Amino acid sequence: MLPKPEHHDFLLAFLSSKLGFLLLKSTAIGTSIPMMHTGLLAELPYPTLTNSVRGQISTHVQAAIKARTASETAENEAVRIIEQEVFPSWLA
Repeated sequence: MLPKPEHHDFLLAFLSSKLGFLLLKSTAIGTSIPMMHTGLLAELPYPTLTNSVRGQISTHVQAAIKARTASETAENEAVRIIEQEVFPSWLA
């Protein structure tokens, strides 16, 4: 699936919703190792949005991506402090 750049954020949000996930799941084929049927993916229905609504969604998705990145950085730093500063003195 290669959406146009202006649809990236909207599709991320839409396909992460309950309905979007079910629609995406409906394109899976195979039993042992399921894969997405590209023809079915291309035919998935999705809502038509105004530029204003698409912009609102994009703003929230981009904020979520930044928050997730900051969260991961903060968690990694917390683990580093535990491993490099707390454990050595605690285990000595």
